[in-house]
Amino acid sequence: MHSQDDYFAFRGQAAFEKQIVYAERIDNGTVLKFFNAESNAFQPFEIPEESVNSTACANDRFVVVITPEVSAPKLPDKIGIYAFARPDIAPLWHRQLTDYGGQYPKFALAGDAFYIYLPGLSRLDLLDARTGESQWPQPRNGISIDRLDLPILRHTNAYGNILIARSGRTYRAIQMPHGTDACTVTAQSDKVSEMANDRLLVVF
Repeated sequence: MHSQDDYFAFRGQAAFEKQIVYAERIDNGTVLKFFNAESNAFQPFEIPEESVNSTACANDRFVVVITPEVSAPKLPDKIGIYAFARPDIAPLWHRQLTDYGGQYPKFALAGDAFYIYLPGLSRLDLLDARTGESQWPQPRNGISIDRLDLPILRHTNAYGNILIARSGRTYRAIQMPHGTDACTVTAQSDKVSEMANDRLLVVF
């Protein structure tokens, strides 16, 4: 289970231990088994996917399972995305990615939103995590995001919720409601790091 939303929201190690998912191959697909620590039991859900090589992202409200993951021997023809509500693991929506530009996408939850970044197409889209519908009038094209640096979700008084995305020396603050830039900042050095809280982004 990949819980990057908990990590970047600084909720601590305990947040990583809230959801366990196993995948088991069956004749006509895969069974996802969500572990409920309170009842000490697994809740199964079948998906029509051959691969059990899956990954997931989660926060307090949602779990999104992606199959197959990037470690598969070759890039898949399609990527299945399955969203569930927590804590009852109610299925919400399902989407298949087929045209994603020849490079494996980047996925993450950001509060009540789920973003899909297609590096092969330089395209970023933000979905409503509950419905799977796009929150922006159209995806952002021509945008570059470093593959090893996940965008950071922050709330601001001036712009509401923003995603802070890094591309090389440049940091881009994207307004989540409509996908336009709030601002961009370019560091002077090629080697940069950052620290962020709910009020400041410090680049050094």
